[in-house]
Amino acid sequence: MAKMKRYIMDIEEKVFDLDLEKIITEADNVNIAEEKVINRLGFKNSFDIGIAKDTVRNCWNEYWGDYATY
Repeated sequence: MAKMKRYIMDIEEKVFDLDLEKIITEADNVNIAEEKVINRLGFKNSFDIGIAKDTVRNCWNEYWGDYATY
């Protein structure tokens, strides 16, 4: 279990190392931000892609959640 956690954390760290905030603020929507991250990291398998997309989506929601109006 510890190896899996380290593996996931390594992928998340790679995503954050891309200057994720800049990618999020420049993208028109979350799907574009996810595509940019996946393309830059060159992930090929669905597990790695899923972790990266989840990380981007969580950061997207956290960043833009401050600007949401109800």
